[in-house]
Amino acid sequence: MSGCKGMLPTAFDVQIVSKKERIHQSEMPISLCEQILDYVTYEGEVVLDSFAGSGVVGEAALMMKRSCILIEILKENVEKIKQRLEGKIWFQTVMG
Repeated sequence: MSGCKGMLPTAFDVQIVSKKERIHQSEMPISLCEQILDYVTYEGEVVLDSFAGSGVVGEAALMMKRSCILIEILKENVEKIKQRLEGKIWFQTVMG
């Protein structure tokens, strides 16, 4: 990262993800991820999410022209992330 573009606000005004639309129990709204990424990254940088969960950080990064690396241990979550990002980007799944 090159540094922050500005100070993070103390509060964000976003709607939570409804339970029926959630892929993961602690899923953040994509608008929140976009706002945070706008403050802490520049276009073209790489975003690392080492606990990807639902993949929302990766989706937000791609929508904002950032590259991303997502790491998730649960295979069922990896499948949901693949479905979420299908057709939006080129991605590679590496499973051990």
